[in-house]
Amino acid sequence: MQELAYGALRSEISDVSAAADYGDPRDAIKTMKQIQTRIGTAYMSTEQREWLRQSLQKWWERAIGRIQEK
Repeated sequence: MQELAYGALRSEISDVSAAADYGDPRDAIKTMKQIQTRIGTAYMSTEQREWLRQSLQKWWERAIGRIQEK
């Protein structure tokens, strides 16, 4: 179960990375907020949770940067 939650969330982060880079960055931010909530409640190890949060942070910063460019 732990690996299932982790794998699903990794997949979601991978999907939102494209939106952060090429899609609507505001939509990407909205989706990332939802993912953050699920990361906080999912059953997984501390290391997995930390990896997901760091990965999401990278894309969050990318989306924010795109918003600030406009």
